[in-house]
Amino acid sequence: MKPSSAGKRVAFDGTGRTVIDGPFANPCELDASYWIWTLKDMDEAIVWVKRMPNPMSVPSEVEIRPMYEEADWAVTPQASAVTGPSSKSIRSPK
Repeated sequence: MKPSSAGKRVAFDGTGRTVIDGPFANPCELDASYWIWTLKDMDEAIVWVKRMPNPMSVPSEVEIRPMYEEADWAVTPQASAVTGPSSKSIRSPK
């Protein structure tokens, strides 16, 4: 997963839904599970999460983070020129 700076949280309180932009501090307590969805962008993920019922019986939050994709780890021409054609060089993720 990408860092929380690339993520968002949807806060659930009754029927209200509020979107909060990352980054987020590491939580001291965490009830965790995850889903992997293939969606076109973060906006579509937010729409889906807002449709969910509150996962807890009290106000809560659901964090959404994108996954790294192959393009995030692509070999760059600049790295290839420095290391030569026999080495596989990757750039750090975006």
